[in-house]
This record gives sequence, C-alpha cells and structure tokens, in this order.
Amino acid sequence: QLDYVIGLLRRKEEGRLIELPVPMGTEVWTCYDYDDGRGRVVRKDYMFSLNCLSIVSAWGNRVFATREEAEAKLKELKEKK
Repeated sequence: QLDYVIGLLRRKEEGRLIELPVPMGTEVWTCYDYDDGRGRVVRKDYMFSLNCLSIVSAWGNRVFATREEAEAKLKELKEKK
C-alpha cells in the first residue's frame, strides 16, 4: 500500500495525476452556447471517465457543481453580449 501512495505522489510530481473537482458519477451542470438558434442553455451532465478531462478543463468556466452556479454564469455571459 505504501508503494501505491508513493506511485501517486510520483505521478503528481510528474504532472500525470488529475485531481477531479467532484467524484465520478456526480451530477454537474454545463453552460452550452449553441450556434443553431437554441442560444445559451444550462444542461445537466455527469462526471464519468469519458468526459472527465473536458469537465476538469472547463470547471468554473463552463462546468459547475450546481445548477444555480451554471445559471449565474449564463446570466453573466448574456449580460456581456
């Protein structure tokens, strides 16, 4: 078990360890800006292995832990437009 922890620390130092903002399977809320007439919307997603990199990279900018946070960001974006 100590070898496992040492391996995690090594990967973290090497920049190969991703720290997720929420656990896998958690509901997250994403702001989408559609160019096809739907406009800007908030949609429910889930953190899972296939999308975790895109969610982590967009966290706090386009992806949020609560619907309220996502809607606040959407309102901010609409006001800037």
